[in-house]
Amino acid sequence: MAFRLVPEQYPSLHKIAKRLDPHEIGRDYVRHFIADMWTTMRDPRHPGIGLAAPQLGQEVRIITIEDTTEHQKHLTAEQLAARGRVPIPAQVLINPEYDIIDASIICFFEGCLSYQGRLRAVLRHRSIRVRAIDHNGASVAFDASDWFARLLQHEIDHLNGITLNDTDRVIGGPWVTIPEFQAKGYLDFSSDQLRTAFNI
Repeated sequence: MAFRLVPEQYPSLHKIAKRLDPHEIGRDYVRHFIADMWTTMRDPRHPGIGLAAPQLGQEVRIITIEDTTEHQKHLTAEQLAARGRVPIPAQVLINPEYDIIDASIICFFEGCLSYQGRLRAVLRHRSIRVRAIDHNGASVAFDASDWFARLLQHEIDHLNGITLNDTDRVIGGPWVTIPEFQAKGYLDFSSDQLRTAFNI
């Protein structure tokens, strides 16, 4: 059964989540919660490509990510290439951290399960190096670029109490609704065109 996504003002979305003790990873309540994260993220009523535990009201550092060809079918080959977007297999990352390895700033629109029906053009670093623990308790480290790096930065922001709605730092343009996004043709804008359009 899927957890209920918490409303945007819910406290867990605006706090720094706590690290999970590695000894807890194999315990039933953690495994069950991760299963519920997957069920919630894959709910056909509001499918997502990433989810952070605080979005379900839990102040713990766990994220799930998965970007399938089904999620990408609305994009052309040119639009996928512009974003560096390729399928990402399902994975759980516990206590993830990252370092910036390419500080180039790329701008594209992002959505969020916590703010359904709205999108925002967001600035992200092109490439990062991630360190985390997987669902089996093993340490993992890898580099991520382009859309993969964007997705990870978005979800790790959630673990640090940062959402797309925060105004304490400049992360991008104003919110737009999905009909506005479609009407303006933003899907075909390059990163540079979006930065110019929104003066960011």
